[in-house]
Amino acid sequence: EPLVYDIEGEEKKVKTPKDILNLNVCDPAVGSGTFLVASARYLTEVLYESVLTHILVHRDDEGNVVIAPSEQVGLTLDVQFEAPPIKPTDDGWEEQMKARLKRLIVERCLFGVDYNGMAVELARLALWLETMDKDLPFEFLDHRIKQGNSLVGTWFSQYRNYPAKAWERQDGTGKDRNNKKILRDIIKPELVTVITGAVQYSILEEAEPPEVTLNRQMQYWTELEETQLFDTEKREEIYRKKIEDDEDYKKLKHQFDRWCAVWFWPSENENAPTLSPKTLFGDNERIRDIVLDLSSRHHFFHWELEFPEVFTKTETHETTGFDAIVGNPPWDIQKPNSQEFFSNFDPIYRTYGKQEALRKQREMFEESPDIEKQWLAYNGSFKAMSNFVRNAHDPYDISLARGRANDELKESWKRKRAKHPAQHCKTTPFANQGGADLNLYKLFLEQCFHLLKQDARIGMIIPSGIYTDKGSTDLRKAFLNNANWEWLFAFENKEKIFDIHRSFKFGPLILTKGGKTESIKCAFMRHDVKEWESAKP
Repeated sequence: EPLVYDIEGEEKKVKTPKDILNLNVCDPAVGSGTFLVASARYLTEVLYESVLTHILVHRDDEGNVVIAPSEQVGLTLDVQFEAPPIKPTDDGWEEQMKARLKRLIVERCLFGVDYNGMAVELARLALWLETMDKDLPFEFLDHRIKQGNSLVGTWFSQYRNYPAKAWERQDGTGKDRNNKKILRDIIKPELVTVITGAVQYSILEEAEPPEVTLNRQMQYWTELEETQLFDTEKREEIYRKKIEDDEDYKKLKHQFDRWCAVWFWPSENENAPTLSPKTLFGDNERIRDIVLDLSSRHHFFHWELEFPEVFTKTETHETTGFDAIVGNPPWDIQKPNSQEFFSNFDPIYRTYGKQEALRKQREMFEESPDIEKQWLAYNGSFKAMSNFVRNAHDPYDISLARGRANDELKESWKRKRAKHPAQHCKTTPFANQGGADLNLYKLFLEQCFHLLKQDARIGMIIPSGIYTDKGSTDLRKAFLNNANWEWLFAFENKEKIFDIHRSFKFGPLILTKGGKTESIKCAFMRHDVKEWESAKP
């Protein structure tokens, strides 16, 4: 509400259509699109009110809105809106008007990401159906609702700097001896040559400077935004042939993927070459294939590249980030699940006791060494993810030499890194996760806070751990000291609001980025959703 209304005390005035259509709203774990559909409906009602308030102000003697059929109305400088081809006094005018406005909201204001490709298709379908426009192609939201891992990606401020701490991880056996050896014998010596300037490694020679690529992408996105929705062929051409098929953009994205791939590199595979500082930007075919495989499996997602219109700084667009993030992110603990894994090979594995299950594992490994390799890789991916979360916000601080030489090398490397420009901001997430097991809702909360612009808002449903768990202490402090934490309305699941245990506690969290929290409106042990609908400060 504060994003679409100017509020003073008990009075509120709706903002202009331009203000509303410039909002960027995202669900980073979009699922089947429920939250974005609700956002579309709410914003449509507000936009309709705004149009009546700020544009369609001509009324007849009886108070009816007066506008000539099919008259073009400029909602913003770049959006010409076609009103319904009937009189405002005719039946159905309001319905047709809102349908047209909703189409604009869905196409211009909403963004979504999900790890699951089927969920992405369902979300696109839900929003396509919500527009009630059979003439729109189903693909018209491909550039807005995307498949990807919202938590694993990199940034312009990072991707050109080698993440040496990626090698401070255990492999699938729970050991790190091989990675320590790689770090000592390969990574550190190459880093020293880069820092001292003895050898220069740069982006692939055939790729243009990334800033040029990004600026061209921004031009394509602007062209797409300014193309009317009904001109589907032109929109398709702009997105497929210009945005997606831009060769330099694809090369740049591959370099971002390489940075992420270092964290998940199959170091236990002796046949895999090491992705070292020397090869990070090289053109090694074997390394390229492994990066493509890792990217396909982990769905690396780079927010600045995927949504440049939200995260790219320009002369007229200095503030980057989303205006609002909504949703119900996953609440899972990230741990290997042997029952889930081995049930793929033995359908009744879940029925075994602990000792019998271990015996069955050994038998499977003896019969098929490939299953053991898959199991180790499966475990290794969790170790890698844990290391990524622990160090990705500051992946450079390793010992490069002894004594004073180490301090000089670190300072020199820090100066080199500072020369690389940032788009959204230089800070990156996951510094406030604590030392407990990886909990997805905490990861999403911190990532989402990072993805917001100043004075933007988060509204999410999260477990009670945000206010009860010791492992959430750092995250709580970050929100209290860097945001206005407005609401924490906690439910107990006694009435089975969600399909989880009746004693489970959860609730909506609402905060605004920026400033400091002086007080929080709270409610605890509630059971009826209607209490939240009618909640008062």
